Amino acid sequence: VVLKALQKDPQLRYGSMAEMVAAIAGVGHGGPMVQVVAEEIVQNDASASFVWKRSNTAGAAAAASSPQLTTARVRESRAPSQRGLWLGVGMAALGLTLLVAMIFMMGRSPDTDPSASATSATPAEVARPPEPGEPTPEVPEQVTLKFLTNVPATIVDAADGALYGTSNADEQPSFERSDEPIALILRAEGYQDLHISVVPNRDGKAFDYELLPLAAPTEAPSVRRSGGSKSKAPAPSEQEAPAKQIPEDHDDLKNPFKH
Repeated sequence: VVLKALQKDPQLRYGSMAEMVAAIAGVGHGGPMVQVVAEEIVQNDASASFVWKRSNTAGAAAAASSPQLTTARVRESRAPSQRGLWLGVGMAALGLTLLVAMIFMMGRSPDTDPSASATSATPAEVARPPEPGEPTPEVPEQVTLKFLTNVPATIVDAADGALYGTSNADEQPSFERSDEPIALILRAEGYQDLHISVVPNRDGKAFDYELLPLAAPTEAPSVRRSGGSKSKAPAPSEQEAPAKQIPEDHDDLKNPFKH
């Protein structure tokens, strides 16, 4: 992969970064083999001419008299130059490989969590229907009864004394719907309690009643007493006895007072 990326001929390199990433991803995973075309690298004679010039500067006579020595120096100078070239190419290839590897690792999607895949593979549990519990108690139906009285009266339950409301009010009392009669008491201050019985079997039934006032209490006649002392009638024994009358003279009796 690196050698193909470093081909001298641009036509032999990768056409795009995506193509190169695909080639790297295929390494070790059964991907196609990367084809690298062998190219002949022609060494530039600049180094040789440079060495040749140095040789001429050092001594043209020695170079002219010993051409074999000059050729050996040129070969010796070429060897270090080629080693440096290949070292630079290797370093560049290594850096490019690291760069491509980093790009590949950053662009690669994270591995799927095995636990998540196992969870997704497990079929969803079928929702069980809720177990039947205790039946919900039904709320008894309520009916409203209307009470009309000659005076506002309190509606009292005759059984337990519970208060249902007040007659002649806008908001009338409500009762549980039933066909059984209910004993009630209409109570108002200054009036006699009125015991009634109603059947709350229909909503909106109206009842009209009249309460009787309490009877006024009877007062006992008062005796007027004077400030002076009472005079008591004389007892019969205290009455004056009639004066004894002297019987008249009789012929047989002699009156001693009569001369």
